Amino acid sequence: MKNLTKTLLAIYIAIMCVAVACKKDEVTPTPTPITPPVVTKSSAKDITKFSFAALSPAVDATIDATNKTISATVPAATDVSKLVPTITISDKATISPATGVAQDFSKEVSYTVTAEDGSTVVWKVGVKIAISIATTKIIDCNNIPEVWEDLGDGVDYIVKCSLRFSDSKVYTIKPGVKIQFDNGDAGFEISNSVALKMIGTASKPIILEGSTATSGFWNGVFLSAVNLENQWEYVTLRHAGAKQKAGLLVDGYKESKIGITNCTFSDNIGYGIRVGADGLSSNWYTNCKFSSFSNNLFANNTKSAVRIHYSQWGSLDSKSDYQNNGQKYIEIFRSSIDNYDAVLDGALTIQKLNVPYRVFGVLTPNEGFIFSKGTEIQFATDSGIFLKENDKNAFISASGTANEPIKFVGYISDTKGVWAGLSAQNGNIATKFNYCIIDGAGSSAESFFCVPKASKAAIYLGLEYYCPPIASKGTITNCTISNSGGYGIAYRSGDPITVKDNSFSNLTKEDVFFFK
Repeated sequence: MKNLTKTLLAIYIAIMCVAVACKKDEVTPTPTPITPPVVTKSSAKDITKFSFAALSPAVDATIDATNKTISATVPAATDVSKLVPTITISDKATISPATGVAQDFSKEVSYTVTAEDGSTVVWKVGVKIAISIATTKIIDCNNIPEVWEDLGDGVDYIVKCSLRFSDSKVYTIKPGVKIQFDNGDAGFEISNSVALKMIGTASKPIILEGSTATSGFWNGVFLSAVNLENQWEYVTLRHAGAKQKAGLLVDGYKESKIGITNCTFSDNIGYGIRVGADGLSSNWYTNCKFSSFSNNLFANNTKSAVRIHYSQWGSLDSKSDYQNNGQKYIEIFRSSIDNYDAVLDGALTIQKLNVPYRVFGVLTPNEGFIFSKGTEIQFATDSGIFLKENDKNAFISASGTANEPIKFVGYISDTKGVWAGLSAQNGNIATKFNYCIIDGAGSSAESFFCVPKASKAAIYLGLEYYCPPIASKGTITNCTISNSGGYGIAYRSGDPITVKDNSFSNLTKEDVFFFK
């Protein structure tokens, strides 16, 4: 019995041990966490509609979602500088600038659309104005409009004859007008007290051209009028010169007046602008006045860009551009009355251009010439500048620099005695030459206005044969004088004149000649 009890106790203990071991092996399950739902922000940032609802009819733009561009065409004559767009965009997105806010659509406008998630895209909007096809009007000598309107895109008027504006009216040609002339006789003649006022703009220039784009296809514009309202701005004149051999021919007989700013003279037979018809033989071409002259372009004319009398010499400005014309210089001439009548109202400043000037004949100013540094003046055969003994206000002021000398040279370079020279016989102490290059003067002409042939020189100051003699006055310094057909400088020793630091080469006679 005792053994049975021990056996049962052992079995009980074994069972309890197994039970305890099994309990230790049990794993308590981990609770599953509760995950909140994921909220995704929208990345949509499209423009779905873009329109100009205020226009009549409303204009809906075309949207290119791939390239992010928007384009619209609005009716002709629409003011696109302050259009108000209506814009629809993706849900929950924002746009800047905002819809309903006026913008200047004369240029491309950028809109930035920002999605809900913060991402952005830039949309480019371009607006075009619809083309209005012009109703071209035919103009003959019996129906000259007083106001020439811009009739739309294309040719507005075709002129079939030489229109003569000869009353006292002011005729106006509006910005954007295009006029074509259809034969060699066609053109404009402006005379007496009439004015032809042509004021264009940079974006809407006024065009005068041949109906065929050929140089010399029509005659051009002839001006012989005194009205100060003859003002041209942003005018293009091309293909002219059939008979008058210039785009614009100016007759100075009645002191013609004209202002020319931001204009283009191109592809004309002859000159871009020509003052006077026949130059040296005419008495009538000294009175023209340019009331303004600036920022003009002269290109591809078969002769010089400009031909003017020396009384207009100070009108030309350094900002105008002279390119690819047949003669690579500005033509300066004198008329047959210049030896008797004063022609200048005051001293003229001659500005440096991107082409040289070329002088034809001997210029006799009654007032001063002031030459800007770097200016080049070429002289034709026996030409020159002569300050007469009685013109006490006349002087030549030519102050260059070492880097930008003023050049007075013959039209044929490095050749002796091409042109007469520079003569100041009036004793004006304001005459000054500093850092000048004077080449090829002292021509073989018999005399140069009272300068004896034996005394010819590149520069001649004072007057020997006068009673009493006129003193040599002025300054000649730092000049280079070469290829003179006579002396370099001629003046009276002991007179109040400064001559120093000059260099001489290849002269026919001595560097300096002292006369009595």
